[in-house]
Amino acid sequence: MLTSFFWNRRGQIGETVTWMVATVAIVVILLIAIFASSFYFEGKNKSVSISGEDFSASVSFFSWLLTEDAEGNNVYEQLKGEEDLNEFNGELAVNIFEGLYGSDYFKTWIGINFKGIGFRENDYFGGRPSGGLWGAGDSVSYGVGKVPLVIERISLNTEKEVEMVLAPSVTGN
Repeated sequence: MLTSFFWNRRGQIGETVTWMVATVAIVVILLIAIFASSFYFEGKNKSVSISGEDFSASVSFFSWLLTEDAEGNNVYEQLKGEEDLNEFNGELAVNIFEGLYGSDYFKTWIGINFKGIGFRENDYFGGRPSGGLWGAGDSVSYGVGKVPLVIERISLNTEKEVEMVLAPSVTGN
């Protein structure tokens, strides 16, 4: 009886040590993945500032930027190299954002902000909302007060960034 207790105890110790080693191995693999991704994105100028609360619109915006055309160029790379939305990414943006969020928001806008110069009007969404009903900052002035805009910005380079603005529909004004 005493010898069987001793052998069972060694089995439990062996199993515990196996799980401890496996846990350490998993943590090491995760740390390597985190460091590798941080080195990959270190040189890239992709700053994001969020001032809204629509998670699905944010995910749609980031997915739109990663969508590739027939030649394999994603929208992000196209916007870095061009001055404005082109036919592919402009029509795609209208289909996605007007189609999915047009009924939820009073106004949707996607365009380029040239830092130091301002926003450029484009053929797909017109000019960026400003003044009047839109207010001066990152909120909309309605009769019921100010309502924050949903804004996502992605830096394309040191001179320009792409921006999505969604102005919520407010009832009761």
